[in-house]
Amino acid sequence: MDNQKQNKYKEQKEAIFIVWIIISITMIIILLFPFFADKQTVLENTPTCISKSQFNVECSLCGMSRAFIEISNGCFGNAYDLNKGSLFIYSSFLLNSIIFITYSIYFTLFKRQTAYINDT
Repeated sequence: MDNQKQNKYKEQKEAIFIVWIIISITMIIILLFPFFADKQTVLENTPTCISKSQFNVECSLCGMSRAFIEISNGCFGNAYDLNKGSLFIYSSFLLNSIIFITYSIYFTLFKRQTAYINDT
């Protein structure tokens, strides 16, 4: 019974880790995209908010794409004006990306070192 609980815990931990990898890679792409794409291309490929188009009411994420572009260009005041939460969300994405990359590098190096030690 105890072994089953350990296996279940291990499976849950692996599932959460896989979800974190997917979310982190998506965040990294979102953060890097405005640096490599033309501003107009980003705006043309960003969907229009349903709340704004159908009800003419802005949701909490309205202006976020434009705000991320402004943050990428270093215009933090414009980003804040476009969406008040953009700086917080951008910072959260950036912090998660840094943690993910650091963890990935550490994990890769640690695994190699452990594999080398076990082979000898």
